Amino acid sequence: MEKFQTSIHFWHTVGGGLEEQTIQELEEHGYNIRRNGVSNYTLMKHSRIIFLGKIPDNTDDIRSTKDIPSWKRMCYCILKMTISAVPWALV
Repeated sequence: MEKFQTSIHFWHTVGGGLEEQTIQELEEHGYNIRRNGVSNYTLMKHSRIIFLGKIPDNTDDIRSTKDIPSWKRMCYCILKMTISAVPWALV
């Protein structure tokens, strides 16, 4: 649960750097976002985006979803980590 809280806090206060095309697509689909400066963690100095409302359940309506937070993405990451931790000899 702590990892969820850390991620949610990050996307509500700091924000992640997203490409301009992705930002426009989020705005066109009605996501409640705001620019929050420039990201120092992207080579192209993309705008940092914060989510003003709840983290969406999914972002299936956005073409580039790998960098956008959603509950679906967080669950996928947990499943991926869980599966990679299973010793294959015991499966």
